[in-house]
Amino acid sequence: MREKVVEEALKIRNVLQSQYSDIYGGMYMDHENGGIVNFYIVNLTKNGERISSLFNNFSHPERIKLINAKYSYKELLDYQEKLDQYWIENNLPIKYTSLSERDNQIDVGILYEDRNILSTEKDILSNDKINIHLLDKHERTYESRQTYTRPLIGGLAIKREGSGNPYDCTLAFSVIKGSTYYIITAAHCGLYNSTWSQGNVEIGQLSARSYGPNSDAAAIRISSGNQSGYLYGTTGGQQNRFSQLESTNNDEYEGQIVCMSGATTDVISCGTLYKRNHTDFHGFQRMRLATYSSMPGDSGAPVYRNTDVSYRKMIAGVHSGRETYNGTNYALYSHASWVKYDLDIPTIILQQ
Repeated sequence: MREKVVEEALKIRNVLQSQYSDIYGGMYMDHENGGIVNFYIVNLTKNGERISSLFNNFSHPERIKLINAKYSYKELLDYQEKLDQYWIENNLPIKYTSLSERDNQIDVGILYEDRNILSTEKDILSNDKINIHLLDKHERTYESRQTYTRPLIGGLAIKREGSGNPYDCTLAFSVIKGSTYYIITAAHCGLYNSTWSQGNVEIGQLSARSYGPNSDAAAIRISSGNQSGYLYGTTGGQQNRFSQLESTNNDEYEGQIVCMSGATTDVISCGTLYKRNHTDFHGFQRMRLATYSSMPGDSGAPVYRNTDVSYRKMIAGVHSGRETYNGTNYALYSHASWVKYDLDIPTIILQQ
């Protein structure tokens, strides 16, 4: 039932975004309260009638809740982009901005010791679109299955030549550009022309890299025959595989369940998508925050969603690391669409 609810809710969201952008404030699935889908509508009392017909044929109306919002999603996104540009141009000590659909605000993280900017920059920060988070400290740590495996599959441990570690990062998935194959991992794992191995056997050199603003991703060129659309592990006796690719806006929403398969964590770690538009002080924009667990060595791991067939997975992105705000840890990942765009990769290899 949940998959049908999500499918129908996303169709409604797409109509709201395209035809009612002036009053659509966001969407959030509340798993703690039974998977209720919250739709946020600006001035609900006045505008509820405008959009009520969209929900007439919803199969489970008890799973829908309309909530009054002050700002439209477009207003918040535009203001976040304005704030991000101002922050970068003026070198402000802001640690992150995140658009929160569930709160209908933009979260802004500032270290307690830098709180004076609330006075000096009040023209842009003293705004009820903004929710200030004063941080005790802000930390971001980068995350670095080892048996020889061919073809190469998502979730394997990979090692950078000369590092001295058993392994350094995790393989996400395979891609193809022209007639050349690559595997994807995180950009911070290594530099251009660094040599990589899996299972103590060389696989290739890092030949493309994107370290911001939209992604933390890199491509390692591999030999034909080593590529695959498979993922480490089995489900129901079937080899896990990537069969779909998530699009940027139409498929994802706050509260959505996402999973990560990392070399260090070594188990499937799942949580929820917490924020879809996150900007941090490292210069990254449009990153995703999630609540799944990860450890050093998981960087570059595939982030994905489950589908209606248990062993078939939908690629969502590439794990980057963790960010800590006032003691709460969040996973950070690059969305797959930005990985493709930034690395100029036309095709991600899928397996049905």
